Amino acid sequence: MGILVYLDSIIWAVATIVFVIFEAVTAGLVTIWFALGALATTILSIYVDDPMWQIACFLIVSIISLGFTKTIKRKFLEKDLVKTNVSTVVDSLGIVTEDITSMKKGRVTVDGKDWMAAVEDTGCEVINIGETVRVKDIKGVTLIVSVIDKD
Repeated sequence: MGILVYLDSIIWAVATIVFVIFEAVTAGLVTIWFALGALATTILSIYVDDPMWQIACFLIVSIISLGFTKTIKRKFLEKDLVKTNVSTVVDSLGIVTEDITSMKKGRVTVDGKDWMAAVEDTGCEVINIGETVRVKDIKGVTLIVSVIDKD
């Protein structure tokens, strides 16, 4: 009877080890909250035999851990990220400084800054130097622009 009494505890302990190993070989916080949930459930399973309580403990601790680890990650691991507010360029007007075609990127000046630019739709043959464009989107470091209607 000895080891069978603690079979669920052994299963939860193995799950903890598997989650910790998986976390160790991946980049970023991927399974750490499951490892914490499995660890808490391993301890609980020594005292409580009901699988429903064990599953509930696993889920509750995992969800709470998820909230805490996301906060900790944001506070400590992402503290060196520089916010650029690049998205504020969207919907701005710019002046073309190098021709843009559907086949070739050009250059646009927006708020005094020079950007690489591509045309939004392929129906436009060419946007010439000096034309005013509206920034529709940003893909990487390239502005997606469209010609302002001259109505």
